[in-house]
Amino acid sequence: MPPRKRTLLSRAKAGVPISRDRRGSAAASASSGALKLKCGRPLNSAVTLRSLPHRPVDAPSYRNARVAASGPARRTPGEKSRSRGSLHGGGRRACTPGTKWSEHLRESKMKPVVTCRPAAVHAAESPIGATRPSGARIHGQIVGTLAREVLGGQLAPGDALPNEDLLAARFDVSRSSVREAVKTLAAKGLIESRQRVGARIRPRADWHMLDPDLLAWHPDVFHDRPLMAGLLETRRIIEPAAAELAAVRATDADLDAIARSLDAMAEAAPHDLEACCEADLAFHGGIIAASRNVVLGGLVASIAAALRASLRATNSVTDDKARSVATHRAVLEALRRRDGAAARAAMNAVLDNTERDLEAV
Repeated sequence: MPPRKRTLLSRAKAGVPISRDRRGSAAASASSGALKLKCGRPLNSAVTLRSLPHRPVDAPSYRNARVAASGPARRTPGEKSRSRGSLHGGGRRACTPGTKWSEHLRESKMKPVVTCRPAAVHAAESPIGATRPSGARIHGQIVGTLAREVLGGQLAPGDALPNEDLLAARFDVSRSSVREAVKTLAAKGLIESRQRVGARIRPRADWHMLDPDLLAWHPDVFHDRPLMAGLLETRRIIEPAAAELAAVRATDADLDAIARSLDAMAEAAPHDLEACCEADLAFHGGIIAASRNVVLGGLVASIAAALRASLRATNSVTDDKARSVATHRAVLEALRRRDGAAARAAMNAVLDNTERDLEAV
């Protein structure tokens, strides 16, 4: 046994009290001085104290009595030593030799005191987390509300947007959240912001109406006559020409994909509006893809959200689903015959039906 440990054990057998200082080191004290030993880890089983939720500083006196009565103690295999620096006692009264530590605690009516850090408050218990949405949701709510007011006509082009203080009070958010929302709306072309002037609604021609976010925020896209009319004119420019090119360039795989889209549209038309719109969009997109024109493909990708909104509007109001399916099937038959002129004429007939349906909205 090392001399250092032997000295501590001999002092314990002689009854010299061993105390613990605030830094967590053990000290064998006498009237003339003290011998301090580091106890970052247990020295050995004979002098190791059992860590308890609470123990007085002079707790080693119980170990002295235990060592003197039964000799060096052996730790059981399941017993684990714990760190001694995180739990501190609240008194200095030592237990009577031969008394168990738990009985000493009951007799002295000392309650365990743990000085570790308090547990963090759970997110669900936090009043902020329970009542306020996340930052992304707050941003989306502000942007969506203001965008709907602009697109719906409550804020007309040229009108001034309320200042940051008023908007912050209205939405119960910080001014920085308002500024971020204004930046998003400016990026969509809805407003322009200038220092010392404030934010104003931009002219409608500057709005990015093909942006999927703007179409999603629009409160009544079906009754937006300028938007629907502009979409129909764009389709008349692109789709008949794409059908004529597809009649010459489409492969058998392209025609099969277009036919599957038409079958899905016919099956979903009576009862499933959303599936019918998706199948209709796949039909028109397949024809443009079959034209093998990369520029046309890029244009359709940029107006896909607006095209979906237009198809949803027309499919929701048309009374004759069979007529709509029949006009689409005429386009497919012209493509299979490789007749470019017939394909162009059939696509114009489809768009004529679309125009009649939009007038009924």
